[in-house]
Amino acid sequence: MYERCPQQYGYRYLEGLVEPPNLNMALGTTFHDVVEVQHDHKIKTKKNLTSDDMQDVFATRWKRGHKVWGRGPQELWMPWRDVDTSDKIRDGKRIALASTITYHEAQAVKIKPLLIEQEFRLPFLVGNYVGYADVIHKVPQGKGVIDMKLIGRRYERHAAHSSHQLTSYAWAYQQIHGEFLKVGSFHCTIKKNAPEVQVLDTKFSKARIQAFLYWAESQLVGIHSGRFPGRVGMHCNWCGYQHRCPWHKGKGFVAIRPTKLTIKGKSRDR
Repeated sequence: MYERCPQQYGYRYLEGLVEPPNLNMALGTTFHDVVEVQHDHKIKTKKNLTSDDMQDVFATRWKRGHKVWGRGPQELWMPWRDVDTSDKIRDGKRIALASTITYHEAQAVKIKPLLIEQEFRLPFLVGNYVGYADVIHKVPQGKGVIDMKLIGRRYERHAAHSSHQLTSYAWAYQQIHGEFLKVGSFHCTIKKNAPEVQVLDTKFSKARIQAFLYWAESQLVGIHSGRFPGRVGMHCNWCGYQHRCPWHKGKGFVAIRPTKLTIKGKSRDR
């Protein structure tokens, strides 16, 4: 979280502020929960759920979300923060359901899951490294890890290759189980009227894990320095601290304007 946005990390872990999710977070959580039911069912029975089963599970998990996060079916995650209307909630639910079914039929039924929501809490330098890997699964080369995402647009093609998140899962799994994961994957479902699934794969190596450890150490240095600037990006769309964050409101940074550079009597923009 600190890499994604130091300000978000500060709100969550220094100030201890736990925010209810906005609509995008709630849709993503429901998506993850439903797909996890499919993987858990397959681990126990070696069989896949049907698309109809997935729709029933989605309806159940969505209702549970009302109780956990909302103030009532008509006020889900509103109106105290978002400007979303009930129509937007209904549209979001419809698209999230379609995205769930699309991912289930395109990818989830092919996966051979071994572990789901693999938690790791490992000592690292002066603190603990904590995380959850969505799915550990069988691959031809051995074992791999999948991180599922419900997003609004496609990831860059190199996203998996440069992902510290995936590498951290490989390192943690090795520390806990003594095995080296061979591959990591982002399974990205793009939520829209006609959902798409994007799969980005990467391979792990000892050199990559060592580079991750150096990077993680630098993140700890940043945390202990007490500096938590905001970092604006796609994550702002689902961040639960939007209404608090001066960076999201455009007040946390100063725009740099072009300056004039005079060279031999000629003025040029720089």
